[in-house]
Amino acid sequence: MTNTLITSSKHYILKLERHGKLGISKTNLLKYIGKVLNVKNSIEENLYILDLPNLVRESEELNLFKRHLNLNFDSVTRFKDLDNRL
Repeated sequence: MTNTLITSSKHYILKLERHGKLGISKTNLLKYIGKVLNVKNSIEENLYILDLPNLVRESEELNLFKRHLNLNFDSVTRFKDLDNRL
């Protein structure tokens, strides 16, 4: 989803740079902005799994398990990449 939105955003940005206007109606522009914000919010809502509950912070075994999961799934790098894209 993010790749599609980034590609279409680049398209509009290039039009703006080259022609000084977007070539899209105000209504469609507002719909597009709404779509982008909706996708961003949906992704952020699902990133709660990266937050550590108190139980994990207090248990060395669970903390170690969480670190291994992050390493195996490369979740920190993926999160940073996604955050940068948004």
